[in-house]
Amino acid sequence: MGRDRGETFAQILARTLAEPPAPEVEDPAAPRMPDGRRLVALHAAIDPAEARELVAAGALLAFEGCGCGGGPGCAPTWYYADERRRAAEVVPRVRAKTHPGWIDLWSPVDDPGAQVVYVHGEVLWGDLMW
Repeated sequence: MGRDRGETFAQILARTLAEPPAPEVEDPAAPRMPDGRRLVALHAAIDPAEARELVAAGALLAFEGCGCGGGPGCAPTWYYADERRRAAEVVPRVRAKTHPGWIDLWSPVDDPGAQVVYVHGEVLWGDLMW
């Protein structure tokens, strides 16, 4: 008499493929827009000249000065249109002498066409940051 060895690999594979995908788990550490919409990263560590060009083309601009990456408990500064126009006049400079500094490109989850230039840490950008 044969032993029951349970499901075969083919049976496990067929069952797994038939199951609906697991729901996406929302990352509580993901940065958010001021209205609460979650942001997703598009490009890490973009060039400062590219950041200026993106802001000049209409991207939103956010800044968190501590260099933590914008996690929970870190409220970024969001810049208004007139401040973004001023930012578009000068190329930022990543100084990073006492704090890390970098610039990323993000987008709201529900609006992939929108862009957010997200500045972290010790970045000099005209009279707006550091």
